[in-house]
Amino acid sequence: FALTGVTFSRYMASAYSQDGARVATFGGLTVADSGETLVQPGVAAQKDLTVRFEGSEAATYVFVELQDSGWTRGADNRTYTYGDDRLSWRVADGWTHLQDNVYYRELAPNTPLTARLIAGGAVNVSENMTRTELENLPKGLSIRVQAAAVQREGGDTAKTAWARVNG
Repeated sequence: FALTGVTFSRYMASAYSQDGARVATFGGLTVADSGETLVQPGVAAQKDLTVRFEGSEAATYVFVELQDSGWTRGADNRTYTYGDDRLSWRVADGWTHLQDNVYYRELAPNTPLTARLIAGGAVNVSENMTRTELENLPKGLSIRVQAAAVQREGGDTAKTAWARVNG
C-alpha cells in the first residue's frame, strides 16, 4: 500500500475596483429683496437686493441679469437711471459687467456668496423731483433680477458659461 497524502488547496484571487462619479454639490441661490420703497425728493430710497449662493464643490460663475423694467443703463455700464436722472442707482462693486444688463462674479470651489447688487443699498432720488413726477411714477417701476449659478468648466470664460445658461 502506498499512502499518498493529497492536499487540496484552494487559491482565491480577487480584485475590487470601482470607478465612480458623483455630481458636485451645488448650494441654493436666492435673491432677497427688501420690498417696496418709499420715494421722497432728496432722500435716498432704501432698496436692498442681495444675492446669496451657498457655494459649490466646483468653481462657479454667479450671474445676475437685470430684466427690462424702464431703467436706462448708463455708458459706464454700472449706473441705471429713470426719468432724466430723477432716480438713479449703481451696481455694487465686485460685480463685473459681461454684456447688456448681465453681471457676474467668479467663485472658487466651496466659496459662498452674499453680495448686494445695488451699491449702498439705496436708490438716489433727485431733490428736484416734483410732486407730479412722484405721482406719475409707474406702479410697476421695479428692479427685477434673474440669477443663475453655473459650474465653470475647464477653460470656460464668463461669456461661454453665460451662453450655456441661455442655450
